[in-house]
Amino acid sequence: MNTKSLFSSVPSEELGEKISLIKVDSISPNPYQPRKEIREEELEELTQSIKEKGLLQPVIVRQQKENHFELIAGERRWRSAIRAGLETIPAIIRRASDRDLIEIALMENLQRSDLNPIEEARGYALMIEKYGLTQEVVAQRLGKNRATIANSLRLLSLSQPVQDLIEKGSLSQGHGKVLVGLTDREMQEKVAQKIVKEGWSVRKTEEFVGNYNEKKKKSLVVQKEKEADFLFTNIEKELCVKFGSPVKIKGDKNSGKIEITFRSIQDLHRVLGFLGISF
Repeated sequence: MNTKSLFSSVPSEELGEKISLIKVDSISPNPYQPRKEIREEELEELTQSIKEKGLLQPVIVRQQKENHFELIAGERRWRSAIRAGLETIPAIIRRASDRDLIEIALMENLQRSDLNPIEEARGYALMIEKYGLTQEVVAQRLGKNRATIANSLRLLSLSQPVQDLIEKGSLSQGHGKVLVGLTDREMQEKVAQKIVKEGWSVRKTEEFVGNYNEKKKKSLVVQKEKEADFLFTNIEKELCVKFGSPVKIKGDKNSGKIEITFRSIQDLHRVLGFLGISF
């Protein structure tokens, strides 16, 4: 189903749709609503407007069973209408699948910039996981760039405490994107706390993460070299015993060479004999 027809900004009268009055207590919220919290000031402002002017725009619902409906769009209007003491509200009844509900809830919130970065990412993830959609398809259906979807989803790889800070607005999406570059979740959390306490900019965070990863990379190289040296030293000792001559291994785990020292032509023949070679 085309979600644009479900979630249209065209007045319902122009579409020839019927507006029904539905009891507010017969409506349940969209279970796929990505926005978990609505700011109190938003609800209060809309509540006052409804008390003064009534509900000017109908909500959109789907019928679940007789006398019971589920919201497709308009949760703020519905909640504010309840606060304003309305018993019934105008509603447009449309047919919609669960997938439509997910898409419409995302579209409605994205158009108003209502979602925080984590809620937005969870919405994309829900579409992908529940319906097996690719990032490309999700991007097309929501009118987004695929890179936008991919970058958003990466935020969900952050540790939960860091996600919570982004969700609360203590960290920006830009900070979150940089912290994704830290694979160590404990370090993610330490840096996140520094950002919050010391007011780091995204640029300063990028510099810190870049330097940290570079040092970590060098440390890993040194560690691998030490491991290789330890391994080669033990092998050299074994070969020295076998050949009865000094042996040196040069290189790393991927490539190198073995040097066997001989002190005379007779010594060379002796070493070659161990290798099964004779002249």
